Amino acid sequence: MKLDKLAKFATENKVEFIDLKLVDLVGAWHHITIPVSSLTDDLFRNGIGVDGSSMPGFSSIERGDMIMLPDPSTVFMDAFFERPTMSMIGNIMEVDKDVVSYSRDPRRVAADSEKLLAKRIKGARAVLGPEFEFYIFDRVNFFQGPDSAFYFLDSSEAPWNAGDTKRIWATRFPTKRATMWLRRWIEPTISAAR
Repeated sequence: MKLDKLAKFATENKVEFIDLKLVDLVGAWHHITIPVSSLTDDLFRNGIGVDGSSMPGFSSIERGDMIMLPDPSTVFMDAFFERPTMSMIGNIMEVDKDVVSYSRDPRRVAADSEKLLAKRIKGARAVLGPEFEFYIFDRVNFFQGPDSAFYFLDSSEAPWNAGDTKRIWATRFPTKRATMWLRRWIEPTISAAR
């Protein structure tokens, strides 16, 4: 997306801030928020300074000065900010005599992997994405025998654990609403598997 289209996108969405995101080697997101007035050619030419030595596995203090160049093709409105904020993911660049892609930038590693795959296996296409890891149940037990069977499910977020003061969660479904929501979610999955 070109700068004029980004500016139009920002105006149409009444953007006040730009949030520039980057990911480190262990998969943690980092971000820098700047005012929308920083949306200039300079932002895409010179980037924003970042300290690579403060991110696990990136670089030593001596070589920690790096820049992040925003990738305009990743622009989206970030719904998690109180004020209208436009987000972009950035590429980490090493700054020495020249500005070059940083060898440990996960986005660069992914892009190089896609190129290598396409070069080695004609017609192959890599599909890369985040691994959303979450657990609905804290404990699952089951048994199927000739004379008996059982299953046991437990979740710290389940309504029957609502009185548990050791673990306090932000969301707890009332009993009937959770059941209806789970039924809508699980039943089509079970039907499709049959």
